[in-house]
Amino acid sequence: MALLVEAKGDYAEAARLYDEALNKDDWPDGQPIEEEKDFWEIAALECYDHLTEWKALACCATVNIDEKLPANLENIWNDPFYQDTYLPYVMRSKVKLLQLGEEDQSLLTFIDNAMKVEEKKSLIETHYNQELALLYILQDDFDRAKYYAENCMQVFVQNYSSIDTLMYKSRLTKLQHIQALTEVQDFLDFITKPYCYNSQDSVKRLLRIWTNRYPDAKMDPINVWDDIITNRCFFLDKIQEHLAKVPGDDSMEVDEAASPGSEMEVDGYGDETDIGSMIKCCKFTMKLKMAESARKQNNFPVATKLLKELHRESKSRDDWLIKWVHSYSRFIHNRCQNQSSSEQISTVIKTIPLLEESKQDYLNKNSWALRDHNILLGTTYHIIGNAVNKDPTSLESIEQNKVNQLLESSGTTTASAEQVATGMYRKALNYLKVAARKAEEVVQSRAVDYMDTAGAIEAYMSLAEFCDKRLREKEEKRNAIDFHETQTFPALVAENMLKALKLNSKEARLRFPRLLQLVEWYPAETLDLMASEVSSIPCWQFIGWIGQMMALLDKPVAVAVQHILEEIAEYYPQALDYPFMISSENFSFENSACGHKNKEFVNRLKSKLDKGEVVTDFIHALEQLTNPEMIFKDWVDDMSNELEKPQKDKACLKKLCDDMFSNLANFQAPGLGVFRTKFIKAYAKQFEDKFGKGGTKVLTMKAKDFRETAMSLFDKMRGPNPEPGNLKEYSPWMSEFKPEFLKNELEIPGQYDGKSKPMPEYHTKIIGFDERVKVMASIRRPKRLIIRGNDEKDHPFLVKGGEDLRQDQRIEQLFDVMNIILSQDVACSQRNLQLKTYQVIPMTTRIGLIEWLENTCTLKEFLINNMTEDERNRKPSAQYSDWLSKLAGKNTGVLRYCQMYIKASRTETIRAFRSIEGLVPEDLLRRAFMKMSTTPEAFLALRSHFASSHALMCVSHWLLGIGDRHLSNFMINMETGGMVGIDFGHAFGSATQFLPVPELMPFRLTRQFLNLMLPMKESGLIYSVMIHGLRAYRTHPDLLLNTMDVFVKEPSLDWKNFEIKQLKKGGTWTAEVNTNEINWYPVQKVNCARQKLEGANPSLITCNELHLGHEKMPAYKSYIAVAKGEESHNIRAQKHDEKLSVETQVACLIDQATDPNILGRVWEGWEPWM
Repeated sequence: MALLVEAKGDYAEAARLYDEALNKDDWPDGQPIEEEKDFWEIAALECYDHLTEWKALACCATVNIDEKLPANLENIWNDPFYQDTYLPYVMRSKVKLLQLGEEDQSLLTFIDNAMKVEEKKSLIETHYNQELALLYILQDDFDRAKYYAENCMQVFVQNYSSIDTLMYKSRLTKLQHIQALTEVQDFLDFITKPYCYNSQDSVKRLLRIWTNRYPDAKMDPINVWDDIITNRCFFLDKIQEHLAKVPGDDSMEVDEAASPGSEMEVDGYGDETDIGSMIKCCKFTMKLKMAESARKQNNFPVATKLLKELHRESKSRDDWLIKWVHSYSRFIHNRCQNQSSSEQISTVIKTIPLLEESKQDYLNKNSWALRDHNILLGTTYHIIGNAVNKDPTSLESIEQNKVNQLLESSGTTTASAEQVATGMYRKALNYLKVAARKAEEVVQSRAVDYMDTAGAIEAYMSLAEFCDKRLREKEEKRNAIDFHETQTFPALVAENMLKALKLNSKEARLRFPRLLQLVEWYPAETLDLMASEVSSIPCWQFIGWIGQMMALLDKPVAVAVQHILEEIAEYYPQALDYPFMISSENFSFENSACGHKNKEFVNRLKSKLDKGEVVTDFIHALEQLTNPEMIFKDWVDDMSNELEKPQKDKACLKKLCDDMFSNLANFQAPGLGVFRTKFIKAYAKQFEDKFGKGGTKVLTMKAKDFRETAMSLFDKMRGPNPEPGNLKEYSPWMSEFKPEFLKNELEIPGQYDGKSKPMPEYHTKIIGFDERVKVMASIRRPKRLIIRGNDEKDHPFLVKGGEDLRQDQRIEQLFDVMNIILSQDVACSQRNLQLKTYQVIPMTTRIGLIEWLENTCTLKEFLINNMTEDERNRKPSAQYSDWLSKLAGKNTGVLRYCQMYIKASRTETIRAFRSIEGLVPEDLLRRAFMKMSTTPEAFLALRSHFASSHALMCVSHWLLGIGDRHLSNFMINMETGGMVGIDFGHAFGSATQFLPVPELMPFRLTRQFLNLMLPMKESGLIYSVMIHGLRAYRTHPDLLLNTMDVFVKEPSLDWKNFEIKQLKKGGTWTAEVNTNEINWYPVQKVNCARQKLEGANPSLITCNELHLGHEKMPAYKSYIAVAKGEESHNIRAQKHDEKLSVETQVACLIDQATDPNILGRVWEGWEPWM
């Protein structure tokens, strides 16, 4: 529990739990070993360090050294354990207390005594140079301080260079302390040159440097911040002492003028003549910055301590008081996020009098302060409104005086929760409108050289998010309060998001899919506004959302994005070529004036793209790499689906036949290679015999007859026909590629990511193709193609034919959004949690490119390569198959699984599974990483990166319902140990819903993964990373759900096929869903993702997916029973179905993923024993 709380950043609670464990005598499950107690003690000391509680740290570090108080520090020398464990914390805490003005001289006496004994002196001088430097500064012995500071830098260089380069966190921790050390040296250089502190300009220059150079607010922990800010305040006191001794400014030095824009951050003192006031202001500003960082890192005890310390000082000046009130309000807003509704109200209500009674004269003179003030007031009322709306009974749980205050603020006389919430929302709206208006005045005036762009964006986005939340509540019919202002919200969201986009807001860009959604749902309020305003926003900002915009081109609201797409076609045509081609295959325009206009626009757009048809030729050449028998098989599936429909679409059937015959039976088709020509020679005549010329016979065939005829032909095609390994036999066009003969240059695909302004003139162009083609072993036989660029590099891609890669591309786009969310979260960014992504470029619904990942191998290869010959011959799959057959009786194939679910008990399944698992060595992953590692540090680094990347990937994949995670669908980076997921053909729960053997596990977390992480197994790093990742995603659900909306607007071929499958299966779910709605299937899937983000029990999600796909199966009840688990064995069965905490949701996920009763029943190709 303490570890978990510490990982959340709640160091106060963690320290309490560690202390409680250390003082506990009665342990029901046996006494902890000494090593455990030592770990708890060190962890508690670290917690006090992060809390900057120096007295508590000094007490805990000395309590075991000496029973007497005060402790005799000389006892440290009695035991090497004391020197290794306690001395670092004794030195650190005692130096801090001396810097803060404590009178305790025990450390100075201890150091003086140690310096008289060579062995002790050597230890102190080796490990504590920085502390010695600070102690000598305290005593004004600057020469000795300089010596130790220089010594410290030399020791740092030696230590840093000796840390293995793979030990990223250890190296980063060392680097984080270097700023404090360099500032010690800077101060000593300053203080030892008399002319520096004799001159005001020199002091101002030092203060300017410090107030423009801070540690990172999120990445650098608070103890690093404290080192820097405490040292600076200590140094400023020393400077003041020395200034007091100087009779006057008799220096002859002429100081250089400050450069423009480098004014000191401490407002009002840039030209101040009173150095004492400047120093005081500098201290206030720095401590307030540290409080802000503590708030962002959720280190609320430190933030509270600093804000209390600064409160009295802030009253001496209006600008300080406003800054303090703003900082305190943000702190309260952050702290209340994890509280109950009544606690939130009681906490946040404290900020209302502070904000409303602030100095109006100062605010009216400072537009930035007034803007921020209104944002904070709006946020305060928004939080209270949300709390009351979410839990109407919360008003009964708070004091009457606070209820009266709320009634007065909301303008109502009765304690009606709805009226109070409405009043709070109304006030929030008014304040946020004022903030946005103030921001707009500054933006429009352009009267200032420096504009606070970030503040203006915050004002716009705060108003947009408030209005959007109310709209979402109304759309989802949850806690919706309808007040007359709501009708203006769609326009307010659109207007303010567009204003933020004009200022290049990354957040607004990330929310652009939501803007498109609003335009589609509220066209009367937003369409004209959107169409007129986007012209003033650079078109490159929207490149990341081309797929979402393309999906609107055949809709009535297409005019909203037409200008953007036209500009992209003008300036960045190759960003649009492939998305346009794939979307245009499915455009269906209304037979109306609007529909005709949209069609005209699409034709006009088409004329601007692919001039010279170079892109078309490239796509056609890539299509030649697809095995012809797979093209035929896809045609058979498409034709079967069409023939099974009650009303046959003859035009569609004819088009399918024309496409197949032109691809597989036409010798005159352009760009044919020997590979395709051989196939045409072998089968063109047979196609005509069986299906008629051009497929005329197919139009009158029954679906069953057609499939039997076609599949008999397909079986003949599947004979031993090895694919060529050279490019010329597939595509002469690529083999003979000469860029100088093309009308337009052809860029290597995948260079437009939408994250920054593209510069096509510097994009890599294709100059040729490597003649070698590597054929992959999977069913569709994809090919690796190496494209040569004019950057003199090879660019390998996997060419996948017969698949609509839009789903993979959109999932990679969702991973990008997830990475942005993770980077904004303090805990995740400190742990460097990011998903590895790669480029996916769909070109048509049947061909696309995937970026080839160098220095990787599949997880299956990685494991098998570390097995001995004997271990490979043990055949666990054969034993599993035998067990299935014994239970299945006469049933064969997948029907065996059905019988196994019905007949095999939990005990029997687990016994069989453990027996099969025993045939595989339990340490294959550990062996593999040991083999990769040259040092123990390398092993730990590789293992840590592997586990954290896999844990993050697991929880991310679960949110998107990604299944079919067999061993060949994971890639391992052979340099870093990082995991990458590939092939997302089964996503959004389709592996549970549609596979003949439904997947009941949320992700892959088998014995190999757990044993790699011994002794903690899943309870350490894996659990922690999943919690941090899922908490970040659940904090920003709208960003992910907005991005998923493209699946609704433009479903891929797979989704359309799954929709047909679900309708065929039928079930009681049809009573709950209107299947006549065009997009009922994708809406269902996006709603499932929403449930997960709201804290649904993973087993509930699995059961819902089973209900949709397997309700009519004989084993349905058994599937449900296994998925739910048993209360006596499974955490997931003990928890509620909804509104679980992040920690509980992750515990349920791990329980379901590691349940041997589930793993013992999966499809054998998934290989759960590995």
